Amino acid sequence: MNECLSLSMDHVPCCSRSLTPRHFFFSFFFFPTQASPCILFFDEMDSIAKARGNGSDSGVGDRVVNQLLTEMDGVGARKDLFIIGASNMITLMDPAVMRNGRLDQLVYIPMPDLEARKAIFRANLRKTPIADNVNTDLLAEHTEGYSGADINGICQTAVKLVVRKRLHDVKKALKNIPMEAKEARKKATMEINKTPLLITHECFEIAKNQSKASISAQEHQRYLAQRDKMSEQSASGTGSMGMTQDDQHLVGKFEKMSAGTSGVDDASLSNIYDDSDSDED
Repeated sequence: MNECLSLSMDHVPCCSRSLTPRHFFFSFFFFPTQASPCILFFDEMDSIAKARGNGSDSGVGDRVVNQLLTEMDGVGARKDLFIIGASNMITLMDPAVMRNGRLDQLVYIPMPDLEARKAIFRANLRKTPIADNVNTDLLAEHTEGYSGADINGICQTAVKLVVRKRLHDVKKALKNIPMEAKEARKKATMEINKTPLLITHECFEIAKNQSKASISAQEHQRYLAQRDKMSEQSASGTGSMGMTQDDQHLVGKFEKMSAGTSGVDDASLSNIYDDSDSDED
């Protein structure tokens, strides 16, 4: 049975004076190498791979990026170590990080559509008792523009509402029972707890009304602009392999091909990426 080793390391010390970027990244890449095959994931990649040359930090940021590039180049010979980075501000990253042989495949993760939101609700509620009147498909329809984290927040808020409602019911039942009557208070509490805790549709409605989408329309447009900019750099040959689109973006191109690979030349296959820059979502 295959085992997966998860390592969590804080990248804040890489900019400290007590730990040089060379020593930090050596340890950062050393442990995954020993645990290979391994996936090394950098969250908020733009925080440690900012564009060099701004001169605002006495060159510390530049040395961090230089050492990161050195370590990433050394990974090329190790086929069992994969590097993945995530960023919401990809235009702030140093272009050298995204050149071929490093993070050369850029994948744009769009906002969840209706089917994705349905799946997110089901995943968040798979171990949560819900009432029969809860319609996750309807909830997904009413959360257009919400991210996965926003939907998770709605589910968590709904759970807290149920718990608070139960505590309110217990407090109300014990209001007229004196503190000295411990058996009576215990019996009243047990009677209320016989009813299972279930999240109702009303709880989700309240949670939805108390929430809002964390990504505004302006921010969403900024992300789309970043995607288009990276695609243009790819088309001009100044960037990496290009920003990929979601699966639906490429469906039309794949449908143009025959079921088999016969009759499809290399030029047609390569145009899948080239044409994706000019297509609409």
